[in-house]
This record gives sequence, structure tokens and C-alpha cells, in this order.
Amino acid sequence: MSEENFVQPDDAVEELRRRLVPKNYLDKKRLQSNSFLYRYLKYHRMDLSKAEKTIRNYFNYSDVRKATLEVKAPPEYKNLYQVFGGARDYHSRPVLQIPNLKDWKLTRHISKTEELFIKTLVQKMHWFVEQQLLDNDVDSAVIIVDLKDVEYTFSLCRRTFNLGMEIAKELNSVAPGVFGQCIILNAPNIMRTLVSAALTILRRPNSGRPSRCHLLSTDDADWKERIAEIIPEDQLRPEFGGTFTGHQILD
Repeated sequence: MSEENFVQPDDAVEELRRRLVPKNYLDKKRLQSNSFLYRYLKYHRMDLSKAEKTIRNYFNYSDVRKATLEVKAPPEYKNLYQVFGGARDYHSRPVLQIPNLKDWKLTRHISKTEELFIKTLVQKMHWFVEQQLLDNDVDSAVIIVDLKDVEYTFSLCRRTFNLGMEIAKELNSVAPGVFGQCIILNAPNIMRTLVSAALTILRRPNSGRPSRCHLLSTDDADWKERIAEIIPEDQLRPEFGGTFTGHQILD
């Protein structure tokens, strides 16, 4: 990183804001949000030019983002693909909860239309959370997923992995760092391997950051306590040991 593009963290947000004001890439709320600007800087290790370039990508992507948030699911998809929002962790970060991934039945034949909807759903999850980050002035979110009894095959894992990486690459180019922590319950060994590989690919090079993904099992005696160290019980759905109901993001 060149010295020309680097400033100290305490000055970086203000300098990035100064550069962005005449560009009109952002609305007033985003431009004034320290956490929004800092998320781009943190991802690019305080490189102002790279952060500005990614925010320009975000601006160019804005119509796609708005259209994705407006997608309405058919009733049969709404009941099947349940993703719950509305919760917060101890740091007021939004928490996205997927307690029933097995019910998605991803091993069945899925048409191209439905696969496109699944991709759109993942994108909608991302943009739903990104808006919550802005509304609550925090810089990242938490996602928790239970993979218990999910049927899987090698071809399914390969297809899911490839689709996931395609979506992650697309979203990271315009709005990186939205999810700062993940909790995965009951991942089979092959899924653990894929998760580790994905984290290796997505982690910033030379970042020195520890993994923020926790792989737990309901066979562990203390799995509920370990999740409750991250998310309060009154913010967790019953499937994860809590009392929170939340709301589906497809509502």
C-alpha cells in the first residue's frame, strides 16, 4: 500500500467523506454515517482509493439493490425459505437466523427459476442486513444457520459452493464486510471443509484476523451457552435456545 493512499484510522473516515462529497455517490444518510464509510475502509485496510472505488461500484449497483429489496416471494417460496430478522447481539449488531435449512430440501430437483430465486433471496438477505446496519449505525452483522439433517451430496455441495462464491464475489465488489460473524450448527464434515475453504478465499490477504465463523454441534453439552455468549437468549429463536420470534425478511 502506498503512503499516498494511506491515512491513520482516526482521520480516514473524514478524508473519505471529503473525497466523496463532490461525487454524489451516496445519499445524505450514508455519507454522514461513520460506520458505513468505515466498513469500506476496514475491508481495504484504510486504503482510501480502493474504498472510494468500491463505493463507486455501490453507487452503480444501486438500482439492482433497490430492485432486489422489492422482490416479493410466491407463497410457496415464502413458507419454504424462512429467514428471520429483527434480533440484535450484545453489540446491537443485526442477527439473521436460518433455523430450518433442512426444510429447503436442496437435494430435490430445482428449476432454473427457483435457483434464480434462491440467489435473489441471498442477495435480499445481504441488502436487508446492510440497511439495518445503516439504520442502527453499526458496521457488521451476525448470521446463524442450523444444518442439522440437511441432505447433501457431492454434486449438491459443489453446486451450492459455486453459487455461494459467485454471489459472495458479486456482493463483496459493492458492499463488503456486511457479515462480520457467523455461527453454523451441525455442519457435516464435508460442509466444514467447504466453509473453511470459503473463509480462506473470502478473508482479506495478510489481514491477520482470526476466523469469525463458529462451527458448533447440538451434540456439544454447552452449545446453547456458547451461542448465548454472542447473542442474548431473548434475541435467539427457540431453535437456537432462545425465546425470540422475529419476522421473516420475505414478509
